[in-house]
Amino acid sequence: MPKVQKSDAEWRAELTPEQYHVLREKGTERPFTGRYDHTFEAGTYRCAGCGVELFARYDLQDDPHRGDVLELRRPSRPRLPGRAGADWSPLLHQLGCTEIRGGLVEKKATFGAGCFWGVEAAFRQVGGVTKTRVGYSGGTLENPSYEDVCSHTTGHAEVVEVTYDPEQVSYEQLLDVFWRKHDPTQLNRQGWDIGDNYRSVVFFHDDEQRDAALQSKEHEQANWSAPIVTQVEPAQTFYEAEDYHQQYLEKRGRASCTPTLARAS
Repeated sequence: MPKVQKSDAEWRAELTPEQYHVLREKGTERPFTGRYDHTFEAGTYRCAGCGVELFARYDLQDDPHRGDVLELRRPSRPRLPGRAGADWSPLLHQLGCTEIRGGLVEKKATFGAGCFWGVEAAFRQVGGVTKTRVGYSGGTLENPSYEDVCSHTTGHAEVVEVTYDPEQVSYEQLLDVFWRKHDPTQLNRQGWDIGDNYRSVVFFHDDEQRDAALQSKEHEQANWSAPIVTQVEPAQTFYEAEDYHQQYLEKRGRASCTPTLARAS
């Protein structure tokens, strides 16, 4: 790979202060503070400076030796219930993507736009979307049930996790679907569905998604007279909803999906 040459000003503009300290000043990340210090999800990790792939971690959920691997790691530190650990920007940046057969790379996006039944159905009609799951995110209770979330005491939003092929559909196009599917000026409600679990929110999985979401939100404001109240937040733990919520409208013949998703179902 050719050497990346940039001025000091360019590096400072592109990197966070901590990334600059590590990459340009030979510093080190504070021990046990990185977002992925206690993360076991599969993903591809890249250098924050040049983008080169450093290593990939594969899902060990079904690995019979996974327990042995976990025993070698230190125990989790105390933290707020249901919240992610300290979120200092790490040098190794997980892009929320997973390599699958044939070298195809898929990415994830997470949106909350009211009741997740209709939102999931909308995304499942988009070419390039390869998988969807509905669930709960952004709250304080671990493994919440639908009843827990509807009690309005856990802080979770009903969300859709979208897996997509970035070669076929862009994150910006997914944002367009998100805006068109709901009224982003309604605070903690969508129509007759009232409560913080129905709030409008974009959970971003990397800096690129964050920047795209903020820019898209700014552009979308021109279409509304009232202020947009959509939250743009770092992705938190996703808890998959009960099976009967998955593809709810399709199961009842009230929505369709792409041929790709139909074959995968």
